[in-house]
Amino acid sequence: LYKAEETVKETYSDAELTALLKKPDIRKTTFAEYRDWVIVNFLLNCGSRAATVRAIQIRDVDLDGGVVFYRHTKNRKA
Repeated sequence: LYKAEETVKETYSDAELTALLKKPDIRKTTFAEYRDWVIVNFLLNCGSRAATVRAIQIRDVDLDGGVVFYRHTKNRKA
């Protein structure tokens, strides 16, 4: 059988990860930069799929309770 060559995936260095995860100064950043930082941290901390996070709506977020409800998931189990 033909065996496909394995490709080595590039990973971020520690310095790059630190820069990506550093909380931006809310007074000096744009809305889009802050939004992106929130999404990246949410994905990393919750382990959610990108499609699941994209489907989250305002009604799915309970800020008082600190809970996010998943209404749309890949396996339809929330």
